[in-house]
Amino acid sequence: MKARGRDPHGHLLAAEDVARAGDAIVLEGPANRAAGGGANALRDGASEAMSRLALDAATAVGLSLAAVDLFDLVEQGLAVIEVNSNPMIATLEDAGRWDLIEKIWRANFEAAFR
Repeated sequence: MKARGRDPHGHLLAAEDVARAGDAIVLEGPANRAAGGGANALRDGASEAMSRLALDAATAVGLSLAAVDLFDLVEQGLAVIEVNSNPMIATLEDAGRWDLIEKIWRANFEAAFR
């Protein structure tokens, strides 16, 4: 996989983009954990547009709990890449986000017993 870069707001940079003086650029390799990638800079929350698209994608496939992978294609807008019915929590474990893991599992159990 090709390395990519993101600006301080997490937006993907094109090869011809020039960063502003003082901006930190995050270089990424493979993002999929199975391909040796990982995640960092986990953020709480998402933009209203991302939240709405993720909720709509999960609803479209009949899920009340899902992990939705999105790309921000800047000019083309947001794109759903994958809707996961069994969210991967290893990245959250690596980041020490036990609070989110607990919320996910509670939601799983509540959904299972409805």
